[in-house]
Amino acid sequence: SQGRKGRRSIAMEELIRKRDAINSKKKEGTPIFLNVYDILSANYSSVRLTGVGIYHTGVQVYNEEYSYAGHRHTESTGLKITNPRDTTWIHDAVFREVIPMGTTLLSKAEIRQRFEELKSQFYGPSYNVLQRNCNHFTKAFLERIGVEMPFPKFITIASRNAGHCRGCLPKVFTEDLRDQ
Repeated sequence: SQGRKGRRSIAMEELIRKRDAINSKKKEGTPIFLNVYDILSANYSSVRLTGVGIYHTGVQVYNEEYSYAGHRHTESTGLKITNPRDTTWIHDAVFREVIPMGTTLLSKAEIRQRFEELKSQFYGPSYNVLQRNCNHFTKAFLERIGVEMPFPKFITIASRNAGHCRGCLPKVFTEDLRDQ
């Protein structure tokens, strides 16, 4: 009887060690990255001179990148899941940098669920260069998956500043794609 109890204790200790190892890994979490792309080749020179550029962003987690792009098709979503740093579908985009945004304890399935929840809010035709673009989606998605790190201000400075002079901008910047 004592031998049986001793074996249970050893087995229980092993289970506790395994549980603690799993919990320790969960505390570390899965890394989340913000991938930033220059949209115009002119960004390279304009950023150096003015500090203002035009950027596309996507959220990378579990080796997938989640992003938003506009299109004029029917009322279908503009959200995409791609391989990280794949620029083949973004016209003239050049990868610029990756910004660590923290970690998540959410599973891949939970990340996908939160992404799916945003699909109805980010239709392709509702894309607007100033008011509803990839950066707005990225910020909303980061918040939805629990990232507490602030969104980098340099990414949205162009759209924030352009919003002050909406009346002097061409319609391509002020209207949704469906209205153009």
